[in-house]
Amino acid sequence: PPSSSLSPTFLFSSPVFLQKLAISHLADSINQSEEEMVQVRKRYEQAVQSRNDRGVRLVSLEEEICIFYEKEHLHESLLRNGDIELQTKEEELKFLQVELDDLQRSIEVCRQFQPKKRALDNEMATAQIQLSQCRDRLRDLEKELENVKNSRVNHLGGHDLNPQELETKAAELESRLAEKQQQLLEKELLLGEVSRLTERAQKKVDASHAARVSGSRTVNDLHTKLKQCNRKMMAMLSELTMQQATSIRLQQEVAEREQHLQRGIQRLDQGLAPDQETDEQWEREQRHKARKERDRLVDQQAAEEESKHFMPNGEWTSAEIRPNCYIPKTEDTLPIAKPYLRDFGPFKSSDQFPNQRHYRKPVQRPLEI
Repeated sequence: PPSSSLSPTFLFSSPVFLQKLAISHLADSINQSEEEMVQVRKRYEQAVQSRNDRGVRLVSLEEEICIFYEKEHLHESLLRNGDIELQTKEEELKFLQVELDDLQRSIEVCRQFQPKKRALDNEMATAQIQLSQCRDRLRDLEKELENVKNSRVNHLGGHDLNPQELETKAAELESRLAEKQQQLLEKELLLGEVSRLTERAQKKVDASHAARVSGSRTVNDLHTKLKQCNRKMMAMLSELTMQQATSIRLQQEVAEREQHLQRGIQRLDQGLAPDQETDEQWEREQRHKARKERDRLVDQQAAEEESKHFMPNGEWTSAEIRPNCYIPKTEDTLPIAKPYLRDFGPFKSSDQFPNQRHYRKPVQRPLEI
């Protein structure tokens, strides 16, 4: 008998169901697009926050670079002052060297004019020996002279000086001795002054040498620090350049995302897909869902066909199902299905073959029950 309810195939193939299915897919796509828009807005806010943070960091880096520039200028001024001081010290050193050379020449000249002490000491020792010998000889001669037995007399030549001449000679010798002592004192004073000047010049030379060594060390340290500051500044500049490039790239990406978002909103207002990729993805999903629906219907039909092969006793058979009742075609009876007799099993007429056109149609006779 015909069924009063609609079949599942008819329900799934009806236009209303397909429209509802398309509307549900569109609603899902719109929800997904809204979620993507929310995610894009969140990423945009994160990008803006990152850009602001990078801007703050960029300002701080610029301040640090300004501080480094100021330090560099300060170091340059210190280097210039150090160079000036070094040049001044070098000029003073040259001047002291000239003075030292003059003093050394003066000392050499004084040494040339100074009597040879060792030679004079040797001469004085020789003279003292001769004097002692002369005194011994004089003592022997006096003894010999005092000897009365010796009648030999040696008359000395010359004449004896009177007291006035002796006094004059003594005064002359004293004046010569005083002059020599004065010259010796002047030379000793000159020698002491030259020695003091020499010691002072030597101290100044030593101090200038130590100052020059310390100044050269300070300059080397400043050069090293300046090189380190230059390296750090170059590293900071390179990092700053990389950060600026990243910031520009992110700004471009944010601008592109904003434009994409605006185009998507405009297309959604027009009833279209946000973009071509979303439309293609939607079509792919629709095709996938339709394919899944077809596969489900095919599986359902296969399951229904498979269920037809099960007999009432639960056994499976590949034979076609044959009717076990018939509807009498008489005018005086109702068209109600009547089962076959118990002695007759299910019957199904075979298909008509082409050669049956040569046979005469049988006359239908009423069935007698």
